Amino acid sequence: MAVRPGIRRALIPATASLLVAALVVPLMLPGTAAGQDASPAGSAVPGASVVPTASVVPGPSTGPAASPQPQPVIALPVMPHDDELTLIEGLVLAPPVLPADPDLLAAAAAAAADQVDSLAIAHWRVPVLAESLQGDLDATFAFVRDHIRLDVYPGILRGPEGALAARSGNAWDRALLLRTLLDRMRFTTRLVTGELDDAMAAQVLERVFQGPAVPLQDGRAAAIGSLDVTALGDRARRDDARVRLALGDRLDSMTAEQLADLAPEVRSHVWVQVRWGTGWRDLDPTLVDSDPGETLTAPTGILDAAPDDLRHTLRTQLIASSLVGSSVTDQVVLDDTVEALTAARQQRFLYFQPSVEGLGGTITEVLSGTRSWTPILLVDGETTKGSAFEVGGRGTDLFGDEVDAPPLVRLRVVVTRHVPGRPDVSATHWLVDRIPPALADAETLEAEQLAPLPEDTAGPLAMGVIQQLLVSTGGADPYVAAVRRGVAADFLYRLLSDPATATQHPLGDLLYPVAAGTQVLVTGSEQVAIPALDEPGRVRAWVDAPRVTLVDLGQDPAVEGMFSLSTDLLIDDLRVVARDRSSVPDAVQRTIWYGALQSALESVVAQRQLAGLSDTPIVPVGASFTDLPLSLLDASHRSAVGSTVLRSTLDAGRLALVPGDAASALAWWEVDPRTGMTRAVLDPGLGGVNGKIAWGSIKHLPPPPRITGPNGPNTWHVHPDGSIRRYPPGARPPGGGAPQGPPPSRCGGGQEYVTIVGCVSVPAAWAIRIGVGLVVTELLGYAVMYLVT
Repeated sequence: MAVRPGIRRALIPATASLLVAALVVPLMLPGTAAGQDASPAGSAVPGASVVPTASVVPGPSTGPAASPQPQPVIALPVMPHDDELTLIEGLVLAPPVLPADPDLLAAAAAAAADQVDSLAIAHWRVPVLAESLQGDLDATFAFVRDHIRLDVYPGILRGPEGALAARSGNAWDRALLLRTLLDRMRFTTRLVTGELDDAMAAQVLERVFQGPAVPLQDGRAAAIGSLDVTALGDRARRDDARVRLALGDRLDSMTAEQLADLAPEVRSHVWVQVRWGTGWRDLDPTLVDSDPGETLTAPTGILDAAPDDLRHTLRTQLIASSLVGSSVTDQVVLDDTVEALTAARQQRFLYFQPSVEGLGGTITEVLSGTRSWTPILLVDGETTKGSAFEVGGRGTDLFGDEVDAPPLVRLRVVVTRHVPGRPDVSATHWLVDRIPPALADAETLEAEQLAPLPEDTAGPLAMGVIQQLLVSTGGADPYVAAVRRGVAADFLYRLLSDPATATQHPLGDLLYPVAAGTQVLVTGSEQVAIPALDEPGRVRAWVDAPRVTLVDLGQDPAVEGMFSLSTDLLIDDLRVVARDRSSVPDAVQRTIWYGALQSALESVVAQRQLAGLSDTPIVPVGASFTDLPLSLLDASHRSAVGSTVLRSTLDAGRLALVPGDAASALAWWEVDPRTGMTRAVLDPGLGGVNGKIAWGSIKHLPPPPRITGPNGPNTWHVHPDGSIRRYPPGARPPGGGAPQGPPPSRCGGGQEYVTIVGCVSVPAAWAIRIGVGLVVTELLGYAVMYLVT
């Protein structure tokens, strides 16, 4: 087959090692998380068979409340005391140290598999939990009452699975968990609503500060894998000290929610009724001493299903703006709305491909000089096409007429969060913005006034970026996180042994390891950063609305020949509640502490990725990566600020803690002067960090020994009960079962003028702009760094 020059350089050498491997593996290596047992969870190496250990499935003698298998203890970071701030401010942070084990992926897969085996499955999988309860209604009621603590937030955020994973939920999510368990036991159930009076609402609120009567198995070690909690804690403590010292007496005017302030949100109550004989029996597990048949209020409504308008949702729009004449015209080229609890369980990516399809379209593009691009939403391996948009160009069409396509001016992702009973919140992530700041509010523009659009022979550099959308509801599942890491490491191990097969896998397969690795940005926040805010009896924190992080990877959108990775905590919302008025100062300090912890999580992950990708020390850009003194700025300092985003921050009434010169600052801390909510900001408005590496300087992992005979990696299988288990090579799981994770799928068909959506074959390698940077070998190396550092 003849190959166009633009496609030919996208072909992947069969001998190349794989960069989704170099990026994901560093986040999967065993033995690096603080507080874990020094001995690795597994020591499987290529050529050694791993014998599985059966997962715990509670039966008659091992109910869900039975003693779980011991888990490694993960020591949470401790917020510095006031008298330590000056000392900790100057803490010198050690650079990341990466393991030199040549069998990184084998060790990572074995560690993840051992973590899965150590989890009591009925503590994590709703179907298995329902089976273990053996149709006992009273035991099922007691399970939710005693094991699932109460959070306060509106509507349905986590659902049954998320409430079980989080070990907490509001009245709706706890009721839905109870109902789901009973429904699986073939009980007939319905939902009942009512209104609590002030006295009962106050009594219900007391449960917020009461932990579960009988804690379930802790899954933190499985959730975070090999995240270096010690490094995270050291960085967070240093940054927290710097921020609090810079704020000075501004802390005195900050306040926090008190427990009593939450009363209006618990008055609207819900519980379950179960068919009992010829009537219905009430099941309300809200209070610690609740019994079946008791209620907190009289019913005011009966529901067969939870109302859709109570569900938290996320709407993702991609908006392309073009200059038509002298006016900027917006076009929504992708529009997707999903329930937050669903999005939190999915692997969601956005990328671009040329919209040219068929021979005629190719000829038109060549003659006219214009090119259209189509956004592709990739969700759990399934693709959805958006609408094509033009980036501009001049030439002649098939009939000889002159063509002048409108130039692309802006390209942005807008995520809108809907929470029942609250105003919608929208946030923007920019991919392209060619309008100079001085003309941002201009009513008309001319093409000559636009900033250049960075591009090369393959098109705009921004079309070479792949974005992942990560959603946090507080209900990330440690069991699923460990399984995904194991499957991803196993998949990469096989792929690294024969890199030529990378071109035969759909893009969804190759991005699966990336998603498995980046999940630590969610699990690390939910399992480390947020629990580290709690102060027993005084302060408690939890996720009360969807949080959204965007991870950009691939071609740097502004600089040709550079690989870029960045994180952007686009929408963040956390409830930090003081027990009473005396606890408010503590809650304020812990709100600031959260900003330091969240920034430290993103910084530690990025730092280890970059260290694993290059032999040359590379320091990411972000608020945490500077030792310059912090200056406190407010609206009165606006004229001294250079960044448009920073000026907007001050105009909105927020404080900024800026390192060095405010006129040239690229990263700073943003602080809400009312609550102390702190966010690390990177110009142009990213809530995270960014790192860049020249493509030619990226190092690659050597391929592992070729897998032969019976001693290859394990096989992972999903069972009808919802469990996922591993088996040694050659073993046939009982009852068959479907493989979990990337299947051994192959791309086929097509010719050089046909784009196969989502397939990394030769035409699609050109289609997603792999030829100018994001080669599959680099993508897979990236995944390895995520999984083993």
